Amino acid sequence: MVVDESVVDKAREIISFDPSRIVADELWAGGDLDEAMQRRRLALLVRAAVVEHPGRELAFLREHGAAVEAVRDALKHLAKREEAQPVLDGRMSDKTIADILDAIEAREILKIQRLFRQIGRELGLPRARLNSAWFDPAARVMVGGEIERAPRVFVSALRRPRLTKEIPVLALDGTGSLALNQQIFGEHMTGERFAVPRDAEVIQVSGKTFSRQSLTGTHRRGTPISPKRIHEAARLRAQVLDLLRLLPGQVLLTTYKQVEDILRPDLPPHVQTAHFGALRGLNSYEHCETAVLLGREQPSAQAIEALTRPFCATDSEPFIPIGEYVLQSRGRRMRNDGPNIAPVQVHPDPRCQAMLEQVREAEIVQAIDRVRPVHNRRRIIVLTNLALDITVDRAVPWTELRPDKFASAFARHGVLPLSAADLNRAFPDLWSTVKEAENALSYRGKNTLKTPNYIFIWRIQGVFPDPLKATYRRINQRGPAAHALVRADIPDPRAALEALVGELASFHVERPPASPHERLTRPLRRLGPLAAALSAESRLLASLPSDARPPDTLGMAGVIKLMALANDPARTERAAVA
Repeated sequence: MVVDESVVDKAREIISFDPSRIVADELWAGGDLDEAMQRRRLALLVRAAVVEHPGRELAFLREHGAAVEAVRDALKHLAKREEAQPVLDGRMSDKTIADILDAIEAREILKIQRLFRQIGRELGLPRARLNSAWFDPAARVMVGGEIERAPRVFVSALRRPRLTKEIPVLALDGTGSLALNQQIFGEHMTGERFAVPRDAEVIQVSGKTFSRQSLTGTHRRGTPISPKRIHEAARLRAQVLDLLRLLPGQVLLTTYKQVEDILRPDLPPHVQTAHFGALRGLNSYEHCETAVLLGREQPSAQAIEALTRPFCATDSEPFIPIGEYVLQSRGRRMRNDGPNIAPVQVHPDPRCQAMLEQVREAEIVQAIDRVRPVHNRRRIIVLTNLALDITVDRAVPWTELRPDKFASAFARHGVLPLSAADLNRAFPDLWSTVKEAENALSYRGKNTLKTPNYIFIWRIQGVFPDPLKATYRRINQRGPAAHALVRADIPDPRAALEALVGELASFHVERPPASPHERLTRPLRRLGPLAAALSAESRLLASLPSDARPPDTLGMAGVIKLMALANDPARTERAAVA
């Protein structure tokens, strides 16, 4: 059997019911009177253990003589009752059968069965408390469309596949947890990791989580936190939209479902969306050149504990609910820079932490891989401050990553004059006066590493390739030459700049020197006979380590031979490359 993608979220099941249902007379009546009284006594003990002795449920049952065999007998009795048995007919349609089974599942008797089944599994273990069942005296329940508080018993359990030992299982999940899967398929399950490197430039924001509340200004259920938070959330969403508009090519944005719905009407046409919890295994985004991950799915600590409980039913270690996260320093895996530490909320119980990482970290990594960065060169922008199982090229604060007027102007044409007068002339909608442009340039110069260099924001924070510095002079311009920034990939930066500031008398782009690899692989221009020979010798010397270079690599005979081939230009170039 082959299992593709995670089954952890599908294997767990949590039910709840009124604790008074445990001792309902109709559940335990029938058969021999003494046996019925014993079952009724056991039901009373179970109710008292769960409701009145939280944290000591198993110890209480043992102290009052409850045994595993008695629990099993009670389960057999419940299974024989008519309301627990579906009445099916082979002539029924699939829908009818499904409806009957759903109705049976909803009956209280099956919920009581589930509680007794979990008690039977845990009663023989050396601990005092139940791991997979608990009591909440004031649980939130829906009654007539309204939320009310009521006492409820919660039972969590795993649905394990019914497989014989002879059936092999292959589970494919690039972000799965071996420990959690072993609870489903058995402890004999082994794991193999194949870490395939991604061909991607990864930029991650630092110091900001982009929580659901910060993007919506509301609580989880949609009620506004405050007018101030609503305003701040709208401003943050506008900044994210500005970033998305600047990104070239097709873009995949993955975020919360609620935020996806809010952003969708304002998204540019080249941005597609997905939300956490509904993207695993999809291939419909593999054409996207950029993936933007906005936020992280982080349930409350109490919710994570509830999701983890069924995986702890057979643990000898007790499950103690803590109900809160703690901060822990975790390191990002940086490509070139050294350690980069991020404070991350974690759960003190490693079992809960494993579940949290399946919901939070693994979901982000799954979203990244929707654009298939293994087979294609991709750009990944992670807008949350988590330490993930990815290699990060640069980690920057949101204040540096979010677009501003300079980034917006640079994105329009791929050139950006750094003269206040020309900024006002080229982009009057961004800088309405020369003085406003002067102030903006002055502020940027003073607040970026306290240096007046011209590349302070001009990396445009990972959105564009590193721009090149240029100098130019307009016709009749007085004083020193002006500076500008140009994208390295635009074909005619001079024409683009002239379209903004007017005709130029001079223009020069400062291009970085070619790396040794680029010099060796650059196509050769046609050379004269002696030049071709000497070029071949110098290229050969450059390709050798310094301690392996002989004093005379080609020798005079080789030079003469190359010069003799020079009458045929094509043969000269081939000889020079050789």
